[in-house]
Amino acid sequence: MKKNLTFRFLEPALAIGLVIALIVGARADMRQADLADKMIRLHVIANSDSDADQALKLRVRDRVIALSETLLQGVTDVDDAKRMICQNLPKIQSCAQDEIRKNGYSYPVRAELTSMYFP
Repeated sequence: MKKNLTFRFLEPALAIGLVIALIVGARADMRQADLADKMIRLHVIANSDSDADQALKLRVRDRVIALSETLLQGVTDVDDAKRMICQNLPKIQSCAQDEIRKNGYSYPVRAELTSMYFP
């Protein structure tokens, strides 16, 4: 009898917990979608996990950010920013390639503007 009473108490508690988890998850997903519509994320991928390649990745990132700040000066709308980036992808790619060569490497570079999901 006592076991039945325990399960009767646990079932509603578990159901309430599940509902709360679903609501929190849905709200987080909506916030992520809203944020994704308002920003552009720079993702630089290193050639490997080695310390040297990771350090190079950060130098490439810094150079691309510096160039992007110049290109996007005065741009306040995400759609205008996307257009400006698309128009300047060859320049951005060249900037990254230059930084890689300057550091003594010959890794290939590809710059693109894509839509990706990031949690």
